[in-house]
Amino acid sequence: MMEEEHIYIPVDQSEEVVAVPLSNLPEDPEEIVDVLKAEMVPFSLWVDFARAYLAQDKIPQYQRLLSFGTEKDVEDFYRGKGTFESIQLLCELAATHVDAARAESNKSSKTERFAKAADLLSTARQLDFHEQLSSIGLGELALARDDIEGAKREFQQAARHRSNGKENIAGILMLAKLHFRQSQYADALKLYKMALRRHPGCPPHVRLGIAFCHFHLGRPKLAEAAFNRTIALDPHCSSAYIGLAVLSLNSGTKQGRAQGVHLLYEAFESDPSNPHLLALLSQHCLVNDCHEEARQLAAAAAELAESDKQKAKCVMLEGRAWHALRSAREAARCYTQARKLDTKLPLPHYGLAQLNLLQDQSFHTSINLLETALQQVPGWQDALQVLGQLYSKMPEKAAKSLAQFREAAARSPSSMEVWEMLAELLAATDPPGSLHAYKKALELYRAAPHSSDSAPHAAENGHTEPSIHLNPKLLNNAAVMHMRGGNFQVALELIEEAIQAAASGDAVSNVTASSQVTMGYNHARLQESCGRRREAEVSYQRILQEFPGYVDCYLRLACLQGRRGDLPAAHEWASKALAASNNAPDALAVQASLYLADKDKSQWDKAKEILEKKLLGKHENRHDAYAQLALGNLFLNSISHSAKHPGSEDRDSKQFTRALALYKRALEQNPGNLYAVNGIGAVLAEQGHLTDAHDIFGQVQEVSAASEGFFQMPEASVNLASAALAQQNFAPSAQLFQSCLRRHFHGQSSRVLLYLARAQYDANRLLDAKKTLQRAIHCSPWDTTLAFNLAVVMQEYGVRELKKERRAGDPNKLTELTAAGVQLTQAWRLFTFHKSQLDRLGKHTVPVDKKKLAAHLNFCNSTFQKAQVLVKEAEKEEEAADEVRAAAQHAIQLAAQARQAEVWAREQKAEQARLDREAAGRQQAAKMERLKQDWRDNEAARQAAEQGDASKVDRKRKKDQQAAAEEAAFIEPDDDLDGAEYQPGDESDDGQAGPADDGNEDEGEDPAGAAASLAGTGVSGLMSDSEEAAEPAAEVNEALEPEVEVDGQEAEPAAGPSSHKGRLKRHRHPDVAAQPETAAPEDDDMDSDGPQDDGAQAAKRHRAALFQDSDDE
Repeated sequence: MMEEEHIYIPVDQSEEVVAVPLSNLPEDPEEIVDVLKAEMVPFSLWVDFARAYLAQDKIPQYQRLLSFGTEKDVEDFYRGKGTFESIQLLCELAATHVDAARAESNKSSKTERFAKAADLLSTARQLDFHEQLSSIGLGELALARDDIEGAKREFQQAARHRSNGKENIAGILMLAKLHFRQSQYADALKLYKMALRRHPGCPPHVRLGIAFCHFHLGRPKLAEAAFNRTIALDPHCSSAYIGLAVLSLNSGTKQGRAQGVHLLYEAFESDPSNPHLLALLSQHCLVNDCHEEARQLAAAAAELAESDKQKAKCVMLEGRAWHALRSAREAARCYTQARKLDTKLPLPHYGLAQLNLLQDQSFHTSINLLETALQQVPGWQDALQVLGQLYSKMPEKAAKSLAQFREAAARSPSSMEVWEMLAELLAATDPPGSLHAYKKALELYRAAPHSSDSAPHAAENGHTEPSIHLNPKLLNNAAVMHMRGGNFQVALELIEEAIQAAASGDAVSNVTASSQVTMGYNHARLQESCGRRREAEVSYQRILQEFPGYVDCYLRLACLQGRRGDLPAAHEWASKALAASNNAPDALAVQASLYLADKDKSQWDKAKEILEKKLLGKHENRHDAYAQLALGNLFLNSISHSAKHPGSEDRDSKQFTRALALYKRALEQNPGNLYAVNGIGAVLAEQGHLTDAHDIFGQVQEVSAASEGFFQMPEASVNLASAALAQQNFAPSAQLFQSCLRRHFHGQSSRVLLYLARAQYDANRLLDAKKTLQRAIHCSPWDTTLAFNLAVVMQEYGVRELKKERRAGDPNKLTELTAAGVQLTQAWRLFTFHKSQLDRLGKHTVPVDKKKLAAHLNFCNSTFQKAQVLVKEAEKEEEAADEVRAAAQHAIQLAAQARQAEVWAREQKAEQARLDREAAGRQQAAKMERLKQDWRDNEAARQAAEQGDASKVDRKRKKDQQAAAEEAAFIEPDDDLDGAEYQPGDESDDGQAGPADDGNEDEGEDPAGAAASLAGTGVSGLMSDSEEAAEPAAEVNEALEPEVEVDGQEAEPAAGPSSHKGRLKRHRHPDVAAQPETAAPEDDDMDSDGPQDDGAQAAKRHRAALFQDSDDE
């Protein structure tokens, strides 16, 4: 048992104890061991004495005592009595070997230490497999061996086991610590919370772990609460003070920084020997330019460091302090020492690279050091910034490291500095990529003020919201890239913004005077590119007033005057540039280009002299690409003029050879020089190798198109179209010329329009060629060549129209011949104008031969006379054709009128037929309605008869019974049918008509006349109530069914009840009014030949026969 100042050893077989003072432990632990063995004390006292030695930093005594406790005789004596204490001794002895192995630099000794520790821990596990201590010891051993997975398995097992039979959170804490070391802060936080729930009274350091997890997870409020809780439980916890200090310093406010410094001082008072605290204080002093204090604190922290990695960080801070104190030797010593202590620490490499640059040492060493640092921390912006500046001076190195910068930009997409550095590196090799990077950097810079974390804190302190001023350098470089890409308006806006930012006087916008002049020149250059040439000229002159030695302004003014056509003024500005620059190559090149642009070919000799002697003739300028290309163009252009003279073939061949040699030399010096490639294609085209030339021009155009506007070479497009024209591919050639006009010249180049007109002329599209030449004249109205070519086109159009073969009766003949005459007239006027201009101004202004001009005038005049004759003939033919067309038109109109009348007659006939059908239908419907009314009246009479009520019978109907019956049977009196009589059966039955009725019927049968009349009407004679109700529709349909004739004879009735009934032939019997109506017998036994009563009685019997049902039926 262990007390404050003594350890008491109980005497064997006695109640006495031996008190051993902790302050007077024997130097030789064997004395203690002998006593412990002699008194056979509990094994826990061995552990107490070992820890007492450890508390006094007597490591050798501590290790020897542990070794004695693990000897075989001791183990045998305490076997089964102190298993947990034995495990404790074994695990603590193994921990000493693990610590020694970590500090060991010799690999064999390290391996031996690890092996001893593993044996001891294996022995401890064998004593009790479920003991927690052995699992924790094995996990620490795996960590020392860098076996993270093995350590995790052991710690997970320890979290499930118990310590001496009791639940212990040590395994959970070790597993949480492992997750924290792997930056798995969320998992570590869960384990810390689990430990706190299982043991709420755990040490305050558990809450400290929770605080640091929240800190790394970006939860400053929760981290602050956990740190405060830790300090409440342990007011002397310096780590908690450090965490709160870091939170306050990172707040970004003045009050927060002051509070952070105060917390650091409190932590220092609580634990002045904490190396982490000393390192943090040293870093704070460095930030506040207290370099000496920072050095002292860093040195003290290095002495107190517990590991090599921690010591490396402290030594590195000391090196930074020496670096700030401008002691390069001491700084290099500290950086080198830190590299040796921790090879993975990137800051020492970065510091050494800076020292090498300060001492003007080789760039290669600094680049290697920075690349090593970036291997440890990919995307480190500070290292990338320095490395980017070094790569810009070593292009061959930059090309190999671009992937690293692209990866850094992908890893940090919101880093403005990384995108800016990437843009600068890509400017030379990948202009489109550079422009994209500049756009991204500008986008991030502009969005930064709205998303700045310091804005809320500034508002809390009463300050305005901070704003990030764009760097003028960034704006200027972005404007240059936009200009190279052809986005002149965007570039102009950016350069104007850069000038405003430079004039703001902000610390970020602090630029030198030379940078301001550069931005002013770029502004004028962009004004010129945007077409504001007057403003650009004023800007150039303003710069020259302040900086007379700015040669580029002289050169641009010379180019402006040359483009305006004022060559004397252009030569004057070029001479000023030569005087200001002491015959600089650029000034000489501009002067030579002005001589080449002169229409007076004698000036070409001066250009040749400048290019050959003053540029390529000097050693320092012998590889000047512009001079080589310009001289090659001069030789090539001179061929077309000298080819007219006889005997010039040898001279032309030499010119071809010299031009080709110059183009090849320029291409060898720079394989990406597309101007040289275009020149080679032009030479091949002049020599007649059109296919090869066409392929070369096509490749140049493809490269130009792939550059996304950064490489504009309209000459290659023009040459490609010209090669197609020479191959007589007129349609493709015209399309290429039009595309070139649209993409490169905005449709305003008179030269390219002239080429397009030639392609249209050769394709027999003379009207299109005329319109194209008119557009060209609008672009260059002073160019008399264009007007002459327009006259030639109109003349050719008139001639071709006159010679055109036409079919007989062509309606367009007169119009075309008249138009041909107009074109000839206009051509003659233009030729006349050229003749007057030639006589007045001379051949130099109007480069047309007088004889050729006179020939054109005579030809137009004579051809116009022929055209007049043809026009008169065409007018006569047109008049005759008009008469024929008028007659034919009249005939067509008459035929149309006849067809219209016929159609009208048919329509009238159809309309009358429709009206007739409608009238017949209405009459039929009226008859049907009367029939229905009669049926209703009959039904009412029948019911009245059954009831014996004669008052309900219509008396008028008694008199009109015969008329009603005839009306129901659709019988109408017809004088034409007089004399006809009723014949039962159809005329076609058995091929002969039935015999005439003699007025007598056989006994037992109904009168034939009555039955036939009802059959004709479709009523089918006498019917019962049920039969009459069951088939009214069929009766009506039969009554309305028309008779059908087949082959001139009426068709036979359909088979059925009425198929054998007679057909009614209507006639007027002379005695019909005097004859009584025949009534049907009331009963079956009635005599059919009974006497006849008077008319009234006969009518009554007749009604009874009609409406009374027969029992037999």
